[in-house]
Amino acid sequence: RKNSKAVNLLTEEKLTRTCATFKYESVFESNSENISILEIPSCGDCARLWINNQYCGVQLGPKCTFEIKGKVKKGLNKITIETLDNPSYFDRVVEQGLLYGTKIPALMHGIYGNIKIG
Repeated sequence: RKNSKAVNLLTEEKLTRTCATFKYESVFESNSENISILEIPSCGDCARLWINNQYCGVQLGPKCTFEIKGKVKKGLNKITIETLDNPSYFDRVVEQGLLYGTKIPALMHGIYGNIKIG
C-alpha cells in the first residue's frame, strides 16, 4: 500500500494464514543529527531496521526499540523496516473468527501504529 497510514494487515488484507516478510520504506526529514532512539510500539514477531542503508539490528516484538545514534543526518533520511512472521501463522484456523490464531497465540503482521523517533 503506497503512501498509506499504518494498518493491521491481518484484518485489513485478511492475511490470516500468511507467513511472510513485510517491508516498509519511506523517508523522513530531521533537523538534528542528535537522535538516538527509534521505537516501533507494535509490530509482528520481530523487526529489522536500516537508516540511510546502515543496518541498525533486529529486535523481537511486539515492541521494538533500536539504538540509532550516528545513523540519522540533517535533512532527508531513508528508513527501511522489515517485519518477519513466525511460521506458526500457517497453522491458524480462522473459522471461529479469532483475530490472532486459535492453536497458539500469534502476533499481528507487520507494523501497527506510529513509529517514534527521538
